Amino acid sequence: NNGDIHSGHGDLDGLIAKIGKANMIEGQVFVDKNNNGLKDTDDPSFSNGTVEIGNPDFISAAALKDGRFTITTDTGRIIVRLITADSGYYSIVPKTDTVHFSNYPQRDSVNFRFVEKGPINDLRIDLLPLSTPRPGFNSDYLLKYENKGTTNINNVKVQFVADNKTQ
Repeated sequence: NNGDIHSGHGDLDGLIAKIGKANMIEGQVFVDKNNNGLKDTDDPSFSNGTVEIGNPDFISAAALKDGRFTITTDTGRIIVRLITADSGYYSIVPKTDTVHFSNYPQRDSVNFRFVEKGPINDLRIDLLPLSTPRPGFNSDYLLKYENKGTTNINNVKVQFVADNKTQ
C-alpha cells in the first residue's frame, strides 16, 4: 500500500502526517464585470465553490473565503481548476491552469474570473417556512430574493399575495 487509509479499525485508528516545507498556490475568484482580465474595485468576489488541485497521484481542494484561496501542494506538475455549480450564465476563465514546482518552498498564483455569457435577467425568489406548517394554524414564512442573473435589477418590489382558497 502507498500509505492510503482504506478502512477504519475502531479505537486503533491513527494518522501519521509529514510536516515540513510545502509549495503554495494562492489566488482569487471574481466576476469580471468589464472583461478586462483584472479585479477592479467594482468587480465582486466569488465564494460559492472550491478550488481543486491535482495530478495523476493525488487530488486536494480548498474552499473559497471572500473570493480567495490558499492551498499547499507537493512538487511536480499541478492542475488547478474551479469547481462550482454557478457557471450557467458565466464562462470561467481559465477553465484550468497548470503550475510547476521543481523544489520546496515555492509559490505561484492562479486567478479565476467569471465572464458574462450575455445579459440575463434571473431573479430568484424563495418562500421558506419558519416552522412546520400545520393545517388550521397560522404559519410564518421568510421571503428571500437574490439576483442570480448577469444584469443589475434595480428597485425590486416583491409582494406575497395569499390565495383566498388556501386560507
